[in-house]
Amino acid sequence: MTKLFDFFDKLRNGKIDIDAANILSCAAQSSMKIMEYRAEIDKQGKIDQPLYVPVGEDHTMVSHYLHNIYMLKILQKAEENLVVGLELPHNELEDMVGRNISAENQATFNNLVDNKYNDAVAYNAASIHFATELFVTRSAKLSNQNIFTFLSDSQVKGHLKVFFSDAVSISRRILDLEDRDTSVSVREYFSKQGLTVPADNDLINQMKSNRTIAVNIRNHHMWKTLTSFSEEQNSRISILRCGRAHVGGYTHEVLTDQDPEKSLSALFEKAGQATLPIHLGGNMRGSHVHDKQIVHSDLPLKRAMYDTSTGRLSWFNKEDLKTRCLYIGAFTSERAERQYIDRVSARMDVMMAKFAAPSL
Repeated sequence: MTKLFDFFDKLRNGKIDIDAANILSCAAQSSMKIMEYRAEIDKQGKIDQPLYVPVGEDHTMVSHYLHNIYMLKILQKAEENLVVGLELPHNELEDMVGRNISAENQATFNNLVDNKYNDAVAYNAASIHFATELFVTRSAKLSNQNIFTFLSDSQVKGHLKVFFSDAVSISRRILDLEDRDTSVSVREYFSKQGLTVPADNDLINQMKSNRTIAVNIRNHHMWKTLTSFSEEQNSRISILRCGRAHVGGYTHEVLTDQDPEKSLSALFEKAGQATLPIHLGGNMRGSHVHDKQIVHSDLPLKRAMYDTSTGRLSWFNKEDLKTRCLYIGAFTSERAERQYIDRVSARMDVMMAKFAAPSL
């Protein structure tokens, strides 16, 4: 009983950070499950087949970003060949740098873009490097910067390769049909459904009235491009960071449904690819169920809900917090998000120092 009372005393006096312990525990469980399944695939003689791990996050949830960073830190200790796909447009580099490029760097930038399809590794490495400073987000600004910096540093050290895997969108609903790769994915998607590809204007009108179409096409694009890149790079484990609805889809009587059978989890499974979906924040209603899926429903509810252009809570977000019941535990300023990230990361780093590499 003495040890138990000592534990409660440390807890009461703040010597044990519950959030840090919770996030790191979930990250460790995720990494170990991934390594166990990787070993299972190897025993089946599929050593050269990548294991695909779509990780569904809430883009406002700070704890989800931290889970992903520490899951990758643990996986790096296993010295596997890692690829990390991101739910970001494949041309994000042109979008970010095109607005900010200096004259002296113009030639280097042009060379990267011109050789995008010949040297995808260099192009995506530049994309994640510039994203650490130039990426514009609507929420969780510092969490995005934090994970981009980690990924960029890890790529420089040779621990992983980053890949921007998404199609290009004009808005949240409308895909950019003038983008070559996006246009190809649109035609492929309709062909797989046994449907005729609509004229551009008709397709745009369909996407305006039914957001599910654009999401389904984006899922197809992310699945296809990540598969191709992973095979080219001889990846052993390919992580795909994306929104929760992309991983398993969902059904909802109010929100627009995201077809579970066209989710990333379903696409990998139907293609006969080894896959291990991870749902952060719990399963969404009606999502595609995979027999090996991991569900972390108990991560800290710590959202960053402020205007990223000012670093403060806007009136719009105040209403958003009320109507969506997101105000509990929300960070309403950039400063509050930074303090939380710094505190929890420091505690997790101390605990990580005691961890050995995953071994089987």
